[in-house]
Amino acid sequence: MSFSEEGNARMKTSVSIVLLAVVTVAMLCVCGCKTSSLSNLNAIPILEGITDAAALDAVAAASDTSLAQNRRLPRGPIQSYEDGVWTVEDRNASSIVVAYSLGRINVTVRYTVEGRTLVPSVMSAQNVRQSESRIHKNVIAWINRHAAEIKSAMWKIKSRAEDSKNGGTR
Repeated sequence: MSFSEEGNARMKTSVSIVLLAVVTVAMLCVCGCKTSSLSNLNAIPILEGITDAAALDAVAAASDTSLAQNRRLPRGPIQSYEDGVWTVEDRNASSIVVAYSLGRINVTVRYTVEGRTLVPSVMSAQNVRQSESRIHKNVIAWINRHAAEIKSAMWKIKSRAEDSKNGGTR
């Protein structure tokens, strides 16, 4: 083997090792990106003029199964967040437990009143990737979308309360 052939062989080996390393790192990034930190759950500020009980009522309203029953659920594969259903599991004076079901996936979330916020925490999750501090990124997205529905329900409750104070007129 001549000097140039030996150099070419070493170069090919080096390039192969670098490519293998790049592919390995890329695969780890792709696999690791499917989960997200549980700290990415958004706390929901309780609107001024809304009591803690009314804030929990808003969670219940946003989780009402009758809303989901009015939607036409797909017959084929699961398409999106809207295909799932939020339901109330349990409630006490300072927290409410709701469950999100989407096909074989079930996620149970507790919303606890802490100060003037509703703080979500995942109690359990079935058929999704999770660890002590991380969970599949879609679960974080679903809970944060539910937060938007809860905020909307809080605004409706506040509007009704203000309307009843004003004798039903604005």
